[in-house]
Amino acid sequence: MKTNQMGGGPNASDPSLAAKSLTKKQYKMNKYDKDMMHERELIYDAKGQLHKADKAYKKGDKKKKQEMIHDRELIYDAKTDIHKEDIAKKRHIVNEIAGRNSRMA
Repeated sequence: MKTNQMGGGPNASDPSLAAKSLTKKQYKMNKYDKDMMHERELIYDAKGQLHKADKAYKKGDKKKKQEMIHDRELIYDAKTDIHKEDIAKKRHIVNEIAGRNSRMA
C-alpha cells in the first residue's frame, strides 16, 4: 500500500486529481506572504529607480542626487518592514507551538 508521501492519498487512482489538489495548496497565499511579496516588489522597483538616477547623476544631472537618496531610503524602509513581518510571523509560530505544548501537559 502506498503512503501519502508516495502519492497514495485519496486521489491516488487519478494522478491528475492529486496534482490539482497539490497545486491549490501550494498557491494559497496568506496575508504574510502577500505583504512580503509586496515589500520585495517595492525593493525591486526602488533599485531600478536608483540605478536610473545614478546614471543620470553621473552624466551631470546634479538634481538626481536627492532622488537617489530618496530611493535608498525606500529600499531601507522596505527591508525593515520585511524584517519586522518575519519576526512577527516567527513569534506567532513559536507562541502557537508553546500553546499546543502547554495544553498537552
